[in-house]
Amino acid sequence: YQRRVRGPHRPNVPVVYWMDVAVADTSIPQPLHMSADEVTPLTNKTKVDTNASGDGPYGAIHHSRQLDEPDGLISSREALVLMMKSMIGIGWMAMPKAFYRSGIFLGVFLAIFVTWLTIYGMHMVVDLYLSVLSSRQSERLPSSTTANQGQPAAQGLTLQRLAGIALGARGEQVMTCTMVVVQLGVGVAFLVYLGEFVCELFHCPEWAGTLAVVPLCLMLCQLRSLGKMKEWGALGVLFVLATMFFSVGYSADEISTRSNHVHIERYTNGWTFPEFFGICFFSMEGIFCFIPILQTMRDPQDAKVVAATSVSVSGILYVLVGVLGYLAYGSGIKAPVTENMADDPLCMAFRGLQAFQVLFTLPIQMHPVAMLEDEHFPGYPTLTRLFNVVLVSGVAIAIPRMADVLSIIGGVGMTTAGIVVPTLMWIGYYGGAQQLMPGRLAFMVCIVSISVVLGTWATVLSVENLVT
Repeated sequence: YQRRVRGPHRPNVPVVYWMDVAVADTSIPQPLHMSADEVTPLTNKTKVDTNASGDGPYGAIHHSRQLDEPDGLISSREALVLMMKSMIGIGWMAMPKAFYRSGIFLGVFLAIFVTWLTIYGMHMVVDLYLSVLSSRQSERLPSSTTANQGQPAAQGLTLQRLAGIALGARGEQVMTCTMVVVQLGVGVAFLVYLGEFVCELFHCPEWAGTLAVVPLCLMLCQLRSLGKMKEWGALGVLFVLATMFFSVGYSADEISTRSNHVHIERYTNGWTFPEFFGICFFSMEGIFCFIPILQTMRDPQDAKVVAATSVSVSGILYVLVGVLGYLAYGSGIKAPVTENMADDPLCMAFRGLQAFQVLFTLPIQMHPVAMLEDEHFPGYPTLTRLFNVVLVSGVAIAIPRMADVLSIIGGVGMTTAGIVVPTLMWIGYYGGAQQLMPGRLAFMVCIVSISVVLGTWATVLSVENLVT
């Protein structure tokens, strides 16, 4: 007969096995007490013939259960898809404009720097998360707890809480404020793009296009968990990749067929290059969605690989889209780059795919803010999500300039949340600056200082663009 393990399968440890049998047309679970090394547990591939008959004392076994039952967790591949979906939203469409601000050579160098910086910050967050999780598990869970039982010790462990653990209450407050600003800013940028797309599609004012998509955003943002989005994750990534490659092909065709000369800055473009840093850092945005995704991972030890892979692939795609878009349109480049395309049905179809992807990425971006609101207003989840959408829609109508919005968010929010606070968290949690080797401390101070200077510079330039 077939048996299924209900407990840790370790040799010489008594465990309970359950078997479903048919006795007098009634299925009765029968516990069998024996040593774990006396039997071989079922695997997911075990099949039982439901029509078989048996001559044993228990009659025919009519079914067997799966060893791995649904636990609400996601695999590392699914986490990678969700991470890619949270990162590749609309930032890539402003990358050609970013290269216009920096020049090609300096832009490529800054893109490599921002990619490495993002991975470095995420890896510090993973180290801290796993250390805190291990400490909680050792206090609250028995040693025999397996990975398949989830991460109960991680419940409520957000990036803000990690900042509080490492830096105290003030650190948690700073990270919370930064998270709210960044994620709502992402929502503003999303609504700007959706409004512009509807405007081009129906030839209406941009504010009317933004209002037209608000009902859909309201419905999607009522989702309560990221698990409900994983079915759409792969589809959304495919849509945005299709749109990106179409944009690359369209730009390449424009380069090969254009008859007029387009002025290109091959190396640098004056003192506006920090705006590239802000736009590119925004495009790598995903650190606030990283912890919620990490909490739902079945194997959180794979988080570093997920982070490095998603950020590296995103960085390569951003450079490809940015360079070709800038070479195609030069100083006439727009943000989003899709506005440089024709209004023919093919181009509008791909822009529609991008709009669809943005719609289904918005709930992931709003999820960290919604989680925070659920903690403070647990009885009003519907109203708080309604407020979020109304707020970002109003700001998008008031400031419909994507490139400058992205540069400000990246310069202020992502510099703070992506590298400054994670570095301080890591140093604080592992004993303070005095515990570090002088060389490593100097390296961290240098990296943080460069990031703060570039982020502040990008913000000042973008604010100046908005008010002039």
